[in-house]
Amino acid sequence: MKKIVLLFVFLVSQQAYLFSQPCLPNGITFSTQSQINNFQSNYPGCTEIGGNVTIQGSNITNLNGLSVITSIGGDLWIRNNPSLSNILGLSNLTSVGWFIRIENNTNLSSLNGLENLTSVSSNITIDNNYWLNSIDGLSGLTSIPGNLTIWRSPNLTDLTGLNNIITITGYVDIEMSNGITNLTGLGSLTSIGGNFYIYNNNSLTSLSGLNNLNISGDLFVENNSSLPNLSGLQTVSFGGSIEIKSNNTLANLTGLNNITSISGNLGIFSNGNLNSLTGLDQLTTINGSLYLGNFYYNGNPYLTSLSGLDNLTTIGGNFHLKSNGSLTNLSNLSNLTSVGGYIRIESNSSLTSLTGLENLASMGGGLTIINNSSLTNISSLANLDVSTISNLSIYNNSSLSVCNAVAIFNFFQSVNGTVNVYNNAPGCNNPQEIANSCGITISCLPYGNFYLFTQAEIDNFQTTK
Repeated sequence: MKKIVLLFVFLVSQQAYLFSQPCLPNGITFSTQSQINNFQSNYPGCTEIGGNVTIQGSNITNLNGLSVITSIGGDLWIRNNPSLSNILGLSNLTSVGWFIRIENNTNLSSLNGLENLTSVSSNITIDNNYWLNSIDGLSGLTSIPGNLTIWRSPNLTDLTGLNNIITITGYVDIEMSNGITNLTGLGSLTSIGGNFYIYNNNSLTSLSGLNNLNISGDLFVENNSSLPNLSGLQTVSFGGSIEIKSNNTLANLTGLNNITSISGNLGIFSNGNLNSLTGLDQLTTINGSLYLGNFYYNGNPYLTSLSGLDNLTTIGGNFHLKSNGSLTNLSNLSNLTSVGGYIRIESNSSLTSLTGLENLASMGGGLTIINNSSLTNISSLANLDVSTISNLSIYNNSSLSVCNAVAIFNFFQSVNGTVNVYNNAPGCNNPQEIANSCGITISCLPYGNFYLFTQAEIDNFQTTK
């Protein structure tokens, strides 16, 4: 009798062992509803799939036949299923060994069915599910050891299914989800290991919902047409750059009030309603570059002042000011003392002077002042150390007649690089005119390029140069 009992126990344990082993190590693809319906009879006892699972078929309406699956060792793909309205059949799934991608499911309305999912080992991507209005099914997750992407979900109105997620190792990208009005649902999130992209969400009116979040990478807030300010970022800390671009309702930068330094660059481009930089009032240091326009993007057409930058003392990289058509002066930069890279001031049609740069003492690259049609003088650069200027370009400033800044004529006396000065108003049209206005004598054209634009300049060359 004892032997029979031992044999029975052995057989039961062996059966349990066999049934606990992963099946389908090479994965499986479901392309029809019948394959899903017959899964349990075709693969009896298969609850832990070792490879990838792909669900893709035009006639698949439900996943009920997959209700025995508890784990997937590889990827989970649910894509291109126009008739699939729910994924309730995955209600026993607890773990996915790599990434999850749910995309192009026209009639899928929610992620209900994934509530028992507690572990995923890589990215989660939710893309182009037109009728998706809830991601509550992700509420069992506390971390994502990869990227989170939510794209093209126009009927998704909130992110409440992400309430329990604390850390995301990679980046977060919320893009073209035009039903989302705020970031409620991310309140438990404390860490994003990569960048945070907030792109093209036309109904987004607030960034509220973030609490004590640390972003190790860069923050991009771009093309959110209804966003009036950056309120909601007050408790967020940043480890990289900040880029604010093409948010055409954005009037100021309220929300960044607690930032005192930026580790990377600060770029503010093409925000059609931005009239001040209020919100950056505590900012003293930018370790990277400050771009209010650059080689690729214009500045902000209705920015009338740089109010908000009053406490800024140091820019570690470049300072590029381009195409800010309403900006008249730089008076709010009066505490700026050093720029580590180049300074380029171009195409600011209302800028009349460089007032505000009187305390700028050093820079680390070329000084370029071009295409500023209302600029009349640059005398505010008087305290700039000439030895820190590598090259000088001043041209196409049609009103600029006063170039006798101490830094400029000192540069002529001890040239360190090339000089291009031309096509400004008389008095600032070439190095010789500037030298004359400063009462100094310079040797014959030592500055690289010299431009003759009229016959009179050619005729008088021998007597004036």
